[in-house]
Amino acid sequence: MPFVSDEEAEDLGFIKIIKLPTPKFNVLRANKKQEFSYQEKIENYATEALALAKTINRLFDYLRADEYLKQLILVASADLKSKSELNSIEIYKNVRFSDLRCSGTVFDKLYEFFVDDEGIRYASDRSIYGKENEGKDKCTFRRLAKIVKAVARKQREMHLLKNRKIGWNDEAYCSNELLGYQREKDIEQQEFIDNTEIVYTDDKGKEQKIPLSKFALTDERKASEIYMKVKDLEKVAESKGYIALFTTFTCPAEFHSNPKSGRNCWDGSTPREASDWLSTRLVALNKDRERHEIETLGMWCKEAHKDQCVHMHSMFFVRPDQAAELIALIHKHYSHSENAVRIVFISDEEAKKSVKKGASPATYITKYVIKSLREKSDESMKNKAVARLWGYRMYGFFGKTQTILWRAFDRFFDKEPSELMITFTNIVFVQLAKFRQDGKFWAFCEYANEFIQTVIIEHDEMSWSGFEFIRKVKWGYRVKGTDDCLQTKFECSLRTNFGQ
Repeated sequence: MPFVSDEEAEDLGFIKIIKLPTPKFNVLRANKKQEFSYQEKIENYATEALALAKTINRLFDYLRADEYLKQLILVASADLKSKSELNSIEIYKNVRFSDLRCSGTVFDKLYEFFVDDEGIRYASDRSIYGKENEGKDKCTFRRLAKIVKAVARKQREMHLLKNRKIGWNDEAYCSNELLGYQREKDIEQQEFIDNTEIVYTDDKGKEQKIPLSKFALTDERKASEIYMKVKDLEKVAESKGYIALFTTFTCPAEFHSNPKSGRNCWDGSTPREASDWLSTRLVALNKDRERHEIETLGMWCKEAHKDQCVHMHSMFFVRPDQAAELIALIHKHYSHSENAVRIVFISDEEAKKSVKKGASPATYITKYVIKSLREKSDESMKNKAVARLWGYRMYGFFGKTQTILWRAFDRFFDKEPSELMITFTNIVFVQLAKFRQDGKFWAFCEYANEFIQTVIIEHDEMSWSGFEFIRKVKWGYRVKGTDDCLQTKFECSLRTNFGQ
């Protein structure tokens, strides 16, 4: 009312406050931000997975009852920045929506990992792995436990790094807990491969089965593939008259949690952030190299220091007259301090001294890569464990390679030339198959980059919440300018039986 406040109007009886009944909801509300990190070793992940399931259950019920909130989530998810902000929301003890792997919105993620009240009661009274929790609930609990493990392991390692428990004077490279976990994962992975079949339907409609072990890319197969590529790299470099430069790049002091010498300047950066720092500068170096038309071949690999900070070894094969210019560019991008970069010219004699009899400059670097794949020593396993935990690639090659396409031609490795002509209608695919049979990886990549393009099929999809998105599927490859294709994506499934 004019000239009268709401309090005065109520006191004078001009208005009456009416309280309408409202529906009751289970609302999750934090009065203040709660900081949490997994500092101690967790012995029972089942309890944590059950608590996460309860949180998802409550949150899903709350959002499902509010149509307005659901629409807001759909609208926000259409914008990449807003969707990223939603995915960064913490649900439970550093577990965020981004940790729940599922297409669609955060609401779809909650639906995907939802366990109803009955399933939670069974798990609370007994166990998340109990016989009463069958089918989807049991699978969901296992997935939630896996998510909690991943988050907890990173938090635990960061806690040990902050307290300088990992490094030169204590446990080197990573904690013994993480080492034990990696050994367990390797055993589980091998058991899965040995007990799993690929199931598909042939042209006659009959079900066919192939052991997964026939195709699985194990560490041993990765090591063999790398060795073959490097030997071919060596032949190409030798034919071009290139010289070999072996380099080591290290990160600035702020990435080292427990340096061997000097002042501790660590700013809390993770090993993944150290890896990204190295990769970003490698991309910039390659762009500079292309701009200056410096021709190079080679590969790189990443390893962890004893304090878990990542460093990188690289082997550059370069024309002798361009070596000085390449070295200058390397220093431009990586010389943040006096000892940040180490460059050594690797001759045949130097390689033989460093590795073994009959070695060459190209195989000089493979010892750094293959030891983390083939060797089972604590040092090699810890390097592998650190890379897996923080999610960075351990090795790669310079240039535009075609490793996935190369592996797709494995199935034609034993075919005779006459069979290849019958199998393929285009001579380009025949030539690629011959390169694969001869182990000529670099000729294969150069030829494929010139004549082959990827076939991507787009499917219009709608998630459970009604969010529309495009799902892209890599169907296969096509010879440029033609309709001749090689299909590499097939309808099949995996069937595991641990009872046999």
